[in-house]
Amino acid sequence: MENGQEEKDVVKNGFNKHEMHNGTNGHTEHTDVNNGFNKHDIHNGIHGHMCDLDLDCPVAISVAEAYGLELIATRHISAGEVIVQEPPLMLGPVEADTSSCLACLVPTKDPTCVCPTCSAPLCSPPCKGKGHKLKECEILARNDFMHCENTSILNSLYNILTPLRTLLLMTEREDIPLLLEAMEANTKKRSTLKNGFYTEEKLATALLLMGVTVDAELVKAICGIWDTNAYTVYIGPTQQDPAQALFPVTAMMNHSCVSNTYVKFADGFMTVRAALPIPKGTACTNNYRHMLYGTRHRRKFLLQSKLFLCMCPRCADPTECGSHTSSLRCQKCPPGLYVPSDDHSSPWVCYKCNHSIPARLADTLVTTCFMSCSKLDTTDIEVMVTKLNLIQEGLGSQHYLCQELKRLIVAALTSRTLEHRSSVPMGVQTRIIPCNELSDADLWLLIDLSDQLLKLGELLEPGLSGFRGQLLMHQVRSVSELLFRSQDSSQKKCEKESEEKNVKKDETVHKVKKLPQYKIEKQVLLDSAEECVNILKYDPFYKEAKNLNECLKSLLDNSDISLICRP
Repeated sequence: MENGQEEKDVVKNGFNKHEMHNGTNGHTEHTDVNNGFNKHDIHNGIHGHMCDLDLDCPVAISVAEAYGLELIATRHISAGEVIVQEPPLMLGPVEADTSSCLACLVPTKDPTCVCPTCSAPLCSPPCKGKGHKLKECEILARNDFMHCENTSILNSLYNILTPLRTLLLMTEREDIPLLLEAMEANTKKRSTLKNGFYTEEKLATALLLMGVTVDAELVKAICGIWDTNAYTVYIGPTQQDPAQALFPVTAMMNHSCVSNTYVKFADGFMTVRAALPIPKGTACTNNYRHMLYGTRHRRKFLLQSKLFLCMCPRCADPTECGSHTSSLRCQKCPPGLYVPSDDHSSPWVCYKCNHSIPARLADTLVTTCFMSCSKLDTTDIEVMVTKLNLIQEGLGSQHYLCQELKRLIVAALTSRTLEHRSSVPMGVQTRIIPCNELSDADLWLLIDLSDQLLKLGELLEPGLSGFRGQLLMHQVRSVSELLFRSQDSSQKKCEKESEEKNVKKDETVHKVKKLPQYKIEKQVLLDSAEECVNILKYDPFYKEAKNLNECLKSLLDNSDISLICRP
């Protein structure tokens, strides 16, 4: 569900798509549409869905005259409390170069393993997944889909699969139209885009040729719902295979760039937890964009992908909650910062000395740095460290491009992403690197950068956020490994062998950190480990966080250390 204002758009074929909004900016009032659905019908549909799933949630779907649907706390919700645990209403494939099983959406390994009826790819005979149903199979078999050569109409099986499954589910379950009706489709706004509904019209034509009776307007609405509301989730035995999923209750949350919840999908459920205490009657909010990015970057992304201009408190504050992630280092007084203006054309003025620079100069500097960062090899730590040193001289270490580089360095130090590291959130679709594979210099670099990002998170993603949980885990792992090495005499040999490597990396670390002497008390470290376990309770890395906590306690119990400092 999105921010913004829009008139209702009626979709034919018995499905009417309200332009329902539940964002922080503007919402529109709704009245009855042709099929009799109104906001109260939709509210009851979502409420019924929650009852069907036996979701005993501390929230309710609220219908406001001016705000459409939103998720409201029915009582005080404590930080860390589970708000919703919701299975996906539907799963759809993501665009990929490899073949995926139609039953479970996991990539296939054996190209000869196919459905005996329609020849669609399957991962094993028979696959335990429930996605490839009888009606879908009959349609694909009737049209000899797997042997179709008309690529100008049917681009691929996976392009047509999601709207086809949505249409079939609408005929199977009476509640589906209401649930879809509640989710934003942005039909009217999407019609003004450069390419309009080119893809949707091709899909509608393809469905008609396959014998599926459907109105093109309905296909546009369905595609809009998926584009606007779908989450990318990771499924399969390893929880690392991407798919798209719809969660009707989760979709009711408002957007805010400083949200009061965080979401995580694991073991077949989307878990929504309170990151902060949420008073009774307060709307639950979720952030659609990573919090590290600056306001203009976030607004541009949200406007292009979600079709609304965010006006949340952070976007309305030029200092971005005091983080200054979009401000630039003042050239006249280095402690000062040029703060961006709201209108994109006024000069940027230093909040300390009042010196100003033209908006065009500021934009050029940021754009140049952004382009140079976008070309980096995000697996090469030394290259990223060198770039970080360079751009923070011009932008300041607080700038969002510097913060994003720090995040990428942390990701490169801690994980091996399966693909497209720079576009994958930290901790997702990765393999954790054992700390014993890192040098002392690597570990201290990881500790320093995690500490900086944690401080930023306190301003922009406060409370028990997933971002904080991941950083705490990386920091605690690193400190624990250093403690272990200090107590393990056999480690000295390894340190000697890697001395040359460490010296080189230590030089890089000293250039980056520019921080006061790092130190952490024993009890603070133990508290951080406990907090990490609490935050990651519904995360795929929960077991690792729990084991880490136990190992740390054992390490500290066998030592008289009360304060950990950089040597």
